[in-house]
Amino acid sequence: MIRRTLFSLLTAALFVLLLALLGLAHSPALYAEPAPAFAQWPSLLTPQQAVTTSQTITASQTITASQAITATQSISPTQLTPVEAQPALPVTVTVVVTVTAPATPAPADQLPIVELQPDEVLTGTVVLNRSPGAVYFFLDDLLYSLPANRATGLSLARPLAGLTLFTCAAEVIDNPACQWISYPIRRGAFYEISPNPATDSPANLKLAVATVPPTETVWIQNRSGADSQMLWGEEVVEIQNTSVVTLAVAPGLGESLYLPHCLRSANQRICEWLPTPVLGGIYYALVENRKSTSMGGVTLLRSELQPLLMAEVLMTATPTPQPQPAGIFCQAQIPSLNVRSGPGTGFQIIGKLRTGEANRGRVLAVARIESGEWLAVDPRFVEGGWIANVAQWLVCEGDVDGLPISEISGGSPARPTPVPTRPVAVEPAQTPTPTPTPTPEEPAVGVFAPSQGPDRPGPEQILLIATNSFDHPIRFTLDAALHGLPVGTPSEYDLPVGQSLRFIIRAGRIQFSASTPWRDGSGNAEFEMAPGSSRELFLRFVPAENNSNRWVMEYE
Repeated sequence: MIRRTLFSLLTAALFVLLLALLGLAHSPALYAEPAPAFAQWPSLLTPQQAVTTSQTITASQTITASQAITATQSISPTQLTPVEAQPALPVTVTVVVTVTAPATPAPADQLPIVELQPDEVLTGTVVLNRSPGAVYFFLDDLLYSLPANRATGLSLARPLAGLTLFTCAAEVIDNPACQWISYPIRRGAFYEISPNPATDSPANLKLAVATVPPTETVWIQNRSGADSQMLWGEEVVEIQNTSVVTLAVAPGLGESLYLPHCLRSANQRICEWLPTPVLGGIYYALVENRKSTSMGGVTLLRSELQPLLMAEVLMTATPTPQPQPAGIFCQAQIPSLNVRSGPGTGFQIIGKLRTGEANRGRVLAVARIESGEWLAVDPRFVEGGWIANVAQWLVCEGDVDGLPISEISGGSPARPTPVPTRPVAVEPAQTPTPTPTPTPEEPAVGVFAPSQGPDRPGPEQILLIATNSFDHPIRFTLDAALHGLPVGTPSEYDLPVGQSLRFIIRAGRIQFSASTPWRDGSGNAEFEMAPGSSRELFLRFVPAENNSNRWVMEYE
């Protein structure tokens, strides 16, 4: 009986234990607790750092939910052994979130910088940095760094594009005031980056269309593709490629800037400095024209100024178009070029083409002789006038060979006036105005025969003696106004063989020319003479190296 009762109790206990285990297996406690952890995911989707161009940000978070699981169901008093607590079940979830920001221009540590070429010839849309330091700008997925007073040319794929400028200098990239601002730019226009004077903030850079200089200022930008030099008075001005120089001038008065004209061969470069007129209120471009010569391997390099922008005050109302002869424009390369009554040095001088006058040494050529060495000028300038077409004296914009050939005949307005062929007493071509009585301190300027005039110049003067050492007569030209001679003093003098003339003139740059009817020889030269100095020129003519039929001037 006792065994049967004991067996019944054990069977009942096992049955209760089995029911308890089955109840725990279906308990929701295993799944209810982790739910709050998943509710936190949205907050993990927010990146915790700044987003920059093309940067990928990954946010990762490990979520762990732990809950002790215990039996909470009531057990019959007949239970023999309590149910032990179940171990915690860890749940780990890893979430990877990738966020890509839209492209935004950033300084140099994010994008490669476009390198400027030192030999760049500015073309297309030009952008010049007028600020004191380097600047950044962004265009068509490219980042540019532009040094101070340097420019670059942009080739725009569309007529209108957007340039994004960093408003602070290149060395200030961490200031919160700095920002990127976009500007519309047009193909072929000229723009400048400069500080805004209306604000003291470091973010003061702006982009604007280039403006003209004041009327007492000349701006010249080097667009030649190489560093260059200019002569401004007695000063040699260095101008880097793409940079701008500023020159001060008297308002409304033209002044001369001397530019190099060079011959270059494989191993040699020879240059001369020729005057070019400049006027305040004009923004010029310095360019270099290259032309091959008839000598193999020799190139003519000619520096020129081209107006970019002009002050409105210099512009005049467009006059009613007047018919004018067909032709090409030519520019004098020396301060004064003779206009003669016929195509040769044996004809009378009937005018002057001067760079310091209203036409700035520019004249229309309407005809030529067959060789092209002499050009007929617009009759509205000088009726029946001719000028010598010599590369050192005159540069024409078109093809001289395209001008019509003009035959000189008895009916032509040009009248030959031969130069004397036998020695005569030294006498200027025109009678000079009597010079004032000299004082002991400063002799009067003037022109004198060999046995006349002072023996030495004054403190601010020079003595120049011109002597004909050639076998034929020479016509010597010294511009009276340019060298400070009295008003009315002639500029041309006939020198028979072996004869001389003495000139007391102001010190400084001396410019002269000489010609002879022998083989139509001619030439010009210039040099500096210090105050109080003296020099004698022995003038002669020799055949040109590349053309034995043409004779050129030499002097000692």
